[in-house]
Amino acid sequence: MLLENAASQIVRELRDPFDETIRVVNVAVQEPPRALYRGPHDVAYTVNLTAKDRHWAQFAYQFAHEFCHVLSGHERLRDNPNNWLHEAICELGSLFVLRRMGKRWDSEAPYPNWISYSQSLTDYAVSVMEKYRRCPLKATLGAWLSANEEAMRSCPYLRDKNGVVALRLLPVFEEYPHGWNAVRMLPPSTGRAVEYIEAWKASVGDADRSFVEHIGTALTFYGRNPWT
Repeated sequence: MLLENAASQIVRELRDPFDETIRVVNVAVQEPPRALYRGPHDVAYTVNLTAKDRHWAQFAYQFAHEFCHVLSGHERLRDNPNNWLHEAICELGSLFVLRRMGKRWDSEAPYPNWISYSQSLTDYAVSVMEKYRRCPLKATLGAWLSANEEAMRSCPYLRDKNGVVALRLLPVFEEYPHGWNAVRMLPPSTGRAVEYIEAWKASVGDADRSFVEHIGTALTFYGRNPWT
């Protein structure tokens, strides 16, 4: 029920049904949480989580991130140099879900005895966001991306850098939550960031094009020189 509720914070924004089956496996802490690529004969996606015991906020945080990988159909994005943006979106997905759950559980928890846990969900999101805020920008985001994009293209798992991007994009998703529909259409383009946003705009329908433009604006790609 906890993980279903976490997923529902995003699923309720989707215009088309989400009908994928997800099998959750609790693995050793030494392994990272991960959504495995689905093979041609697999009926379900497998998501590995490392949270243990009664650390419910951590379970929700980990699952929401991996759920976003499944939502995007990440097999088609495998080994793409722009997966740093994909990882940032999945990370902000965790924050989006925790913050929504924290607000809604304050009065609409799945069970009455879960209401008291709403603050823990919010607090977990705050702790993650504070960690990323300790990596402040010393320039505009455009200049920061210019300096860091090559490293992120080489390794999409630079978590502190992903977190910087996630914090910048989270308000866009919270203001325009229908944008989760556009995540299902992330393009396989290997172009650099400005080109990637243009490819994403081209891949979505009319209903989501303005959302992708808002993402470009948040990343300073529109309305100004993107690399100043």
